Amino acid sequence: MAKNISLCLGQGKNVDSFSACGHHRPMNFIIMLLACWVVAVPVLRYVLFWISNTRSGDMELVRQGLDGRALPHVLCGLVSAMLSELGVLLMLPLGLIFPARAGRGTPVIFVHGLYHNPTAWLWFRILLGRAGYRNFHAFGYNSFTRPFENAVDDLAEVMENVLRDNPERTVVLVGHSLGGLVCRMAASRPEFSGRVGALVALGSPHGGSVLAALGLGPMARGLYPGKAVIRAVEQCRDMQAPKLAVYSLVDDYVLPLSGLRVGRHDWNEQVCSPVSHVSMLFSQDVAWRVAAFLDRALRGGASDSGLALDGSEQGQGRILLDGSEHE
Repeated sequence: MAKNISLCLGQGKNVDSFSACGHHRPMNFIIMLLACWVVAVPVLRYVLFWISNTRSGDMELVRQGLDGRALPHVLCGLVSAMLSELGVLLMLPLGLIFPARAGRGTPVIFVHGLYHNPTAWLWFRILLGRAGYRNFHAFGYNSFTRPFENAVDDLAEVMENVLRDNPERTVVLVGHSLGGLVCRMAASRPEFSGRVGALVALGSPHGGSVLAALGLGPMARGLYPGKAVIRAVEQCRDMQAPKLAVYSLVDDYVLPLSGLRVGRHDWNEQVCSPVSHVSMLFSQDVAWRVAAFLDRALRGGASDSGLALDGSEQGQGRILLDGSEHE
C-alpha cells in the first residue's frame, strides 16, 4: 500500500515537472524565434551580401569606397543590422503612441518599405524635426498581398489630401526601400507636376535585388531585377524636381549593391556611413543628409547656418559607388 502511494506521489511529481516544462515552452520558443530574427537572419543576409557582390564584381567597388577595408565595415553593418531589428520592435508600440502629426511648414510624407509600417519612421521624424521640419505625414500600405500599383494609387490619394490641406505649398516625399519606388511612381504622374518640391529615396532598390527571390507576395517578387516593379520604375519619367538617393555600401537587403544606383543624371546620389539597410532609419548621418538636401531644394540653397548639417560645406562632392564624385 505504501509502495503504491509513493509511486503515485512520484508520478505526481513527474506530472508537475512536465507541466512546468510545458508552461515555459512557449516562452522558450519566443526567445528562440527572437534570437533567430535578430542574430541568425542578419548573419545570413550578410553572407548573401558577400556572395552576391563578389559574383557581380561590386565587391571591389565596395572596398574602394571603404578605403580598402571592407570586412571591418561589413561587420559594423552586421552589428547595426542586429540592433536595428531590435529598434524596429521597439518602434512599433512607441510609433502607435506617438504617430506623425501635421504641423507648420512644408508637408513631408514618409513611405515605409517592404513588410514594414508607418511606425518605422518615429526616430527619423525626431531627427528631421531637429532640423526644423514639423509637418509630418506617414503613409502605410499592405506590402504582403496587394499589388504595387495599389500602393501607388493610395499614395497619390494621400498626396492630394495633403496638398489640399496645404494649398500654398508643395509636398516632399521620403521613402525607404520599396517606399522610395512607390514615391517615384506616384510623383511621376502628370497631376503632380510642379506640386512635389523634392523626393528622397533611402536604400531603394532602383535596379532590383536578387534577395527578392526569397520574398512573399507580388510586391516582393516584383523587386527582382527585370520583374514587374523594377520594369515599371525603369520606364517611368521622373518628376522635374530635386531628387536624392542615399544608400549604404554595406546594405544587406539590396543585392548586389549596383541595384541601389538610379543611373539618371538628374538624381543626386550620396553614400552614407556604412550601416545596414534598416539602420538607415535610425542614422543621424542619413537624417542630416536629407535635411541638408531639403534645405537646398526648398529654401534656395543654404540652411540657417550656411553649412550642411554635418558641419561640412554644402555642395561638396560625394563618393559614389563607382568611386567617382558627384558635384
